Amino acid sequence: MDSQELLSLERRAREWLTEHAPQSMFSEAASTSILFANISKRNIQALLSGTLIALALISTLLIAPLRSVKFGAMSLIPNLLPALLGFGIWGLLVGQVGLAISIVVGMTLGIVVDDTVHFLSKYLHYRRKRGMSTPEAVKETIITVGPALFGTTIILASGFTMLATSGFEINSQMGALTAITIVIAFVGDFFLLPCLMMLFDRSTIKVRDQETVVKAKPLTETGN
Repeated sequence: MDSQELLSLERRAREWLTEHAPQSMFSEAASTSILFANISKRNIQALLSGTLIALALISTLLIAPLRSVKFGAMSLIPNLLPALLGFGIWGLLVGQVGLAISIVVGMTLGIVVDDTVHFLSKYLHYRRKRGMSTPEAVKETIITVGPALFGTTIILASGFTMLATSGFEINSQMGALTAITIVIAFVGDFFLLPCLMMLFDRSTIKVRDQETVVKAKPLTETGN
């Protein structure tokens, strides 16, 4: 029996005793199996909810270094998507989330956020410092950041894939889901994030050209 089935059996037994047995016969069930079933349930709920809160807070805090509410909010999508898709794929393939699986989101949190920050910071550098248009900045960001993200993804995914071949089920499941999540994070940052930038930052005018126009206008008016 898995943890949910065991806890359900324990609950039904307790309800039956409460309804049918004398008060003197009522007793709480206790065993190693029930103990670990409760530990697993509470840890999984706490880890998953805590990690989702951490992701939301990190994306909110990114507003300060990125100096943009829009891009801070945009970072939520590539930060949350790998974990959601990873667990969705795991649900289709396996259907059960164990204690080892629940820590995967927390393990991969730093990798996922690091990829997103790397991409966004470089994009904003090209937009603000180099004065490039959105399509140009996206292209240069992919050329500059792409090899680093690809190399990191290959190395980490390969390592965790090797762990997935372990005969110890906890290590095997953790390695498999971690590798899946890392690959999804790369795909999201390399393909989804540029699309989001093109959608929400549609300006095709170079930033430097805009500043030049604004500064030149008063001079023109003075000359007239």
